[in-house]
Amino acid sequence: MFILPAQAIGARASPFSTLMGPGNCFRSLKKAKEGTSRQAKVEVCAAKSNGSKQDSQRKSGIPRKRVEDTAATRIQAAFRAFLVRRTLYRLRCAVRFQSLTHGLPVTEQVSTALSYLHSWSRIQTEIRARRINMVTEARMRQKRLEDQLKFEAKLQKLEFSLLPDSSNGVEAPEPRRISLQRYSKEKQQQPSGREP
Repeated sequence: MFILPAQAIGARASPFSTLMGPGNCFRSLKKAKEGTSRQAKVEVCAAKSNGSKQDSQRKSGIPRKRVEDTAATRIQAAFRAFLVRRTLYRLRCAVRFQSLTHGLPVTEQVSTALSYLHSWSRIQTEIRARRINMVTEARMRQKRLEDQLKFEAKLQKLEFSLLPDSSNGVEAPEPRRISLQRYSKEKQQQPSGREP
């Protein structure tokens, strides 16, 4: 497919013409080079006639203007292809970056972070349960101590009431005193308060 520059066919300029220019730049460079070479040719080849130049154009069969347009078109097409390749490469890099961020390592990192959070919450729950258990045990110990002190106070009162009265000279019977001691030992061995 043969593509002429936008100005050569008289159509609207393409969006790539602002990047590359309409193609006149290459033509003007080529014409400037030809102008200097023509002067050298005129000086060196003064003996040749003008017919020889026309013969060289007839041999190729393609007018000079058309060759310049073809060269400019090929250069523009190559530059546009370069721009497309560069854009495509950048898009592929962006897609690769997104796949890396949403890929396996990131999901593994998220799963490990979640497992650490779960284990941390488990540890905190165990600590809280131990604290509550320690508080309840301390309350139970305090209650036992209070109960034991109350019992000992009652026992002392009872023993004091059973002591022989010096005024009467009467002593308490021995079996009753033994049963009270047995009762106090049993009471001390039983834990008071509610079990957890």
